[in-house]
Amino acid sequence: MRNLIYILFLFCFMISCSKETEQPNLKGELVGFVELVDINGKECIDIDSVKVSIDESDYTCFSNEDGRFLIEGINPGTYNITLKRDNFGQKKIYNVPIIGGNEPYFIKNTNTIYEQPKSKAQFVSVNVENDLINVEILLDKSIQGSFTAYWSDSPELSSINYIYRSHIYSYINTDNNKIYFTMDPGMFPDSLLEAENIYFIITVKNSYERFNNYNPLLELIVYDSEVTIMNPMKVE
Repeated sequence: MRNLIYILFLFCFMISCSKETEQPNLKGELVGFVELVDINGKECIDIDSVKVSIDESDYTCFSNEDGRFLIEGINPGTYNITLKRDNFGQKKIYNVPIIGGNEPYFIKNTNTIYEQPKSKAQFVSVNVENDLINVEILLDKSIQGSFTAYWSDSPELSSINYIYRSHIYSYINTDNNKIYFTMDPGMFPDSLLEAENIYFIITVKNSYERFNNYNPLLELIVYDSEVTIMNPMKVE
């Protein structure tokens, strides 16, 4: 009887070990490439040290000298990815599926990160004449980039929180560190025209970032290299 119990115990133990041995690896991998484009539209040679992180987790890595990055040992799931480097825009990749069995998810397209223009407004002049808003801004240094004005009825505005957006295509004299343009309020929506106060900010982005990204969390189209160069200004 004792021998029978011992044999049954040994048999169950062997089956248990066999199942543990056959259990697949539930971890996955993320693989991709990154490139950097400077303010003059040229690809940077130094493309290592771009930080790649999986949002709301401890998974992170840095790109190598070829721009390749690899994160291993990722639990299966759907993730948002952030790529960033100092002085460059922060790029987001949404809804990346990671499966188990050491199967890598390869991000097919090379992820381009653009250098951010660096400048701040030293002086802002705004006046209304003949029902037109005239704006002149003196920058702390000359920069190259594409400028945009954002308008709202509140000083709590930004490039993702505004009522109206207008691109500034001309009247930019970067040699003298000046931006000057005229805005016709007739272009504003009624909600802004009827507001008690009107505020605006100016942003600049890398001119070579021509393809913007849709942020499904904000439900907005955004530019990764866009930066604000002034505090909100009231139109008076």
